[in-house]
Amino acid sequence: MKAVLAAVLIGYGISMILGRKEKEQPVWKRGSFWLWKKMKKRGLLPRTWMTEKYFCQAAAVLAAGCLLALTVQIIQEGQLDNRTVTALERPEYGAGSTSWEMEYTWENGEGLRQQEKMMVQVEEQKYSPEEKERLLDEAVKMVEQEYLGENSSAGKVEYPLNLMEQAGDIPAEVSWSSSHPQYVDWRGALGEQIPPGGAQVQLQASLKLQGAARIFETTVTVYPEKLEEDESMERQVRQTLAMENEKEGEQLMLPAVVDGKTVTWRTPEEEPAKILLVLTTVSSLLFLWRGRQEEEKRQQVRKEQLLRDYPELLGKLTLLLGAGISMRRAMERIAGDYERLKEKKQTEIRYAYEEVRNTCREMEQGIPEQAAYERFGERCGLLPYRTFASLLVQNLQKGNQGMQKLLREEADRAQQQRRDRAKVLGEQASTRLLIPMILMLLVVFVILLVPAWLSFV
Repeated sequence: MKAVLAAVLIGYGISMILGRKEKEQPVWKRGSFWLWKKMKKRGLLPRTWMTEKYFCQAAAVLAAGCLLALTVQIIQEGQLDNRTVTALERPEYGAGSTSWEMEYTWENGEGLRQQEKMMVQVEEQKYSPEEKERLLDEAVKMVEQEYLGENSSAGKVEYPLNLMEQAGDIPAEVSWSSSHPQYVDWRGALGEQIPPGGAQVQLQASLKLQGAARIFETTVTVYPEKLEEDESMERQVRQTLAMENEKEGEQLMLPAVVDGKTVTWRTPEEEPAKILLVLTTVSSLLFLWRGRQEEEKRQQVRKEQLLRDYPELLGKLTLLLGAGISMRRAMERIAGDYERLKEKKQTEIRYAYEEVRNTCREMEQGIPEQAAYERFGERCGLLPYRTFASLLVQNLQKGNQGMQKLLREEADRAQQQRRDRAKVLGEQASTRLLIPMILMLLVVFVILLVPAWLSFV
């Protein structure tokens, strides 16, 4: 394995040396680019999809993976060579046995070293006979103290017994047997057939610890289990139903009286109204959430379109003002051109031109020109349009002198901002493309490191 990895890296290094003249390529790419040209010249590559880009990327990933794998293997072999294994740690008391995959080497009759793998089973730590006796004595005492549970004495057992399967932290196995399982089972649960006058039951616990054993025996007198009123009623109803089920007939008669109490039976009410209410509420909330999302998306699209059309709108207005047309007439001309294109379905809805059209209609309806321009900036809601509206108002107050220059400067500034936004969007797109590349690199690392780690462990 090491030889194969080293051969790949040596070959990649030789190709980098031979491709050192490819100075227009990055350093890491020169060797693979030189190799790609040579293989393409000899017709050794598929012509349809194996481009220089994919070939160089694949070669770089292969070289990086081989370098990483070789490094891991060298580190692993160094750790194994520097570690002489003469003993294996046994598991803790009561933890059970474990297995280790080991390698052993020896010299055969011909003086050659051979290596084999073997699974070595390691048993848990063993107690001495004295420790076993001491731990079993402690376990018996613990069982004797805890087996009654909530009962006050063995002469009157009315609650389930606490028949533990392990005595606390002592790793001794405890198994129980009962002389009358119908009264008390091996878990300590009381049966339903206990006579009212009580019954004696012999219990035996067998404790085992690494081959040593101890027996604990006791006798308890059990009585019908004390239950809460609802639990007692449920048990009696079940017993009555069991008796009714033993009878013949086409129908099971439900008991009307149980333990002197009147019982009324009815089928559970279905609640489709509640289900429909919940579903309707959830659906309404989903529709509201969807409407909010769509509105936010529409506002974002509107904002981006307004910013995108701003330089174009300023350019048209500057051109018309330069031709000697007044500001109001220029606005009407821009709105009219947009209306004609829209009627011919040669353009989609453009929010900036829609607001220009609305401004012209307001002026036609008698709204003062200055107020119409101010409302235009407020409706657009963006800082560039507010600046534009203030320029229009300034034009009304001070005249056309210098207006064309101001609009041209604003148009240049808007174009620069548009280029900056395009640059930012391009950087964001390239950043998003890094995520799948990083994920692919992580997959390569996992493929290389996990087998090495598993073989070492």
